[in-house]
Amino acid sequence: MKQLRIGIFVVLLTGCKEKTPLTTGLEGQPLPSIELLLADSISRFHTAQLPKGKPVVLFAFEPSCPYCRAQTKNLLQTPGIMNDVQIVMVSSAAFGDFKSFYNKYNLYQYPDVTAGIDLHYVFQEYFKIPEVPCMAIYDSDKKLKQVLIGYTRISSIRKVTDS
Repeated sequence: MKQLRIGIFVVLLTGCKEKTPLTTGLEGQPLPSIELLLADSISRFHTAQLPKGKPVVLFAFEPSCPYCRAQTKNLLQTPGIMNDVQIVMVSSAAFGDFKSFYNKYNLYQYPDVTAGIDLHYVFQEYFKIPEVPCMAIYDSDKKLKQVLIGYTRISSIRKVTDS
């Protein structure tokens, strides 16, 4: 029993540790075409609608993931993070779970945050992500700079968007 507790503790600690960037082979490639179902359950958002001249963070999350919830809370509570970055939150969760998450974090209050359900699993298939949270960071020309897996400090996100 003691070994089981130690094992669980080690897994939790490694989940909290910021991981090295994921090399995808897609670096420098343009933003993929992703269509999201928005929280009103009718409207759609397409990545082609993103304004030019602003870096983009595609943030894959699942509402049940504690690291995703912590990452969301940290993003929303960090002053200035969204002043010059567009955040697109992408989930493949059931609509009810997504909607609860959307309302819990009041995502509708943030004009530079778009959140929706990737009904066609484009993000997951395109990046072949091993886990969430996952952030694909694009420059202002919509070219992939880096993919970050796991909970990521705001300073690390800023380092990529500002370079």
